[in-house]
Amino acid sequence: MNPSIVAIALTGFAALLVLMLMPKEDKPFAVAVCVTWVFVAAIAFLLADASLTFIALFMLLAAAGAASPRGGVFLYIAVMPALPAGLLYDVPMPGLNYLITLDYPKLAALVLLGPAFIKASFTRAPAHFRGIEHLLLFFVLFTGLMAFRDLPFTSVLRTIFDLFVLVYLPFIAISRTLITQKDIDWALRAFFASFLMLAVIGVISTLRSWNYYASIGEGSFGKAYFDVRNGLLRVSATMIPSLLAALTSAGLILALVLRARKEISPLFAYISIGILGFTCFATGARGGWLAAIACVAAYFVFYYGGAALRRLAYAAAIICVLVGFSLIFSDSDVLNDEYGTVNYRAELIRTSVAQIQERPLFGASDIFNLPRFQHLRQGEGIIDLVNAYIQIVLFYGLVGLGTLLGAHALGAMGGLRELNELPRPRDLTPAQAEQRRTVAFLLAMQGGYLVLIATISFVAQVPHYGYLILAALVAQARILKTQRLAAAEPDKTIAETEAIAPPPPEAPPSSPSPAPSGPVPYGARFVRRQ
Repeated sequence: MNPSIVAIALTGFAALLVLMLMPKEDKPFAVAVCVTWVFVAAIAFLLADASLTFIALFMLLAAAGAASPRGGVFLYIAVMPALPAGLLYDVPMPGLNYLITLDYPKLAALVLLGPAFIKASFTRAPAHFRGIEHLLLFFVLFTGLMAFRDLPFTSVLRTIFDLFVLVYLPFIAISRTLITQKDIDWALRAFFASFLMLAVIGVISTLRSWNYYASIGEGSFGKAYFDVRNGLLRVSATMIPSLLAALTSAGLILALVLRARKEISPLFAYISIGILGFTCFATGARGGWLAAIACVAAYFVFYYGGAALRRLAYAAAIICVLVGFSLIFSDSDVLNDEYGTVNYRAELIRTSVAQIQERPLFGASDIFNLPRFQHLRQGEGIIDLVNAYIQIVLFYGLVGLGTLLGAHALGAMGGLRELNELPRPRDLTPAQAEQRRTVAFLLAMQGGYLVLIATISFVAQVPHYGYLILAALVAQARILKTQRLAAAEPDKTIAETEAIAPPPPEAPPSSPSPAPSGPVPYGARFVRRQ
């Protein structure tokens, strides 16, 4: 049978299983998500011409997201990873080599998030967390203009456009569209549908020993048959294995959250956890496993722990980082592993530190040509910058890295501030318990993501998820802060009124009533005298 037909059928089977496991109340949305995944796969596997493929994808996404800008945001969260980022198309333009380069995540952002972004642009900016928007806009402009160092003018414009679609458009569209707690809940369901779909595809790929999405696109980030670890094919679904491991661990937490809300049955929750956990293991990605451990541990610390436990967790994380740097710069034998990947990452950090000391603020554009990096060139002829922090600081300096980390730090501090305002789990109302679970999950997913990008490059869908997670976290923190300030406003108004209003005039003294003579009737003893 034709492999493309088999691949579409396998995606259809995965969609049916996901549809069965999704909450009953979400069936219409789940049907839309699963149908979109199947049709996207059919277009990508059956159409060989790139222009026809992207025209068909545009029409499909435009039809799916036509109902409302708000619905387009939820659909984007669910279907953004439906195809590998290696599927590319250069949009033609008379007089130029090409106008822009499109990939599927970029097309999905333009079509599904574009209406929400336009709507948000013509409404008043939210009162809280505007600093994050300013930092991300500065990051887009700064990193785009830095491309003038080695690119012509038209390529610089393309770079700025790509960064705008990658960074600023998703953040604004998502963070400003999710304005109620119900919106956040729908976003979580969209995350769950997406993560579960990826996990089921991972299980199918393992059972058939075939990463069937690896054949799509010019630059595949996975191998179809031959990349095996722990006796299993390293599954990648539509993305790199490390990112898949991190996302499936987040899906595992979401299964627990939905079970706690009684939106899915315990049986379906355990089936989902089994699928997500198996795929996480089958990736064979140790960086992804590390991010998964950090994500799950952070969720339990944030949800169940108090301030003391959180401080202990922060101290433990700092100690782990310090110990890691100590091992790296002491060239410890502990870092030698079977595959040589840990030692390669350590050597990359050691080499990069010397370069950062020479170009600390703005980095350099010719990193791959510098003599000090040539010993890192691998058999494929590439220098693999398998650390997103190193990658950003080498090209854009501490200014670029500080801007990006500053945005994530402000989002995390906002989430933690609202988490501290919520009662401990034993004192929570049902509504507060759901809010605490949501904040804990988003903070944990952000923490896992920040651990993940210390082990992989800033490629494929990796940057997309960073801004997507940050947008959801900022939206949740903004909702909680608005609710908290609105609840405190009446009390403040009453207190101010009592402080400003003059005291009531005292009544003139009156002569005491004469004491009654004779015995007092029983009932009269309980009547207040005037």
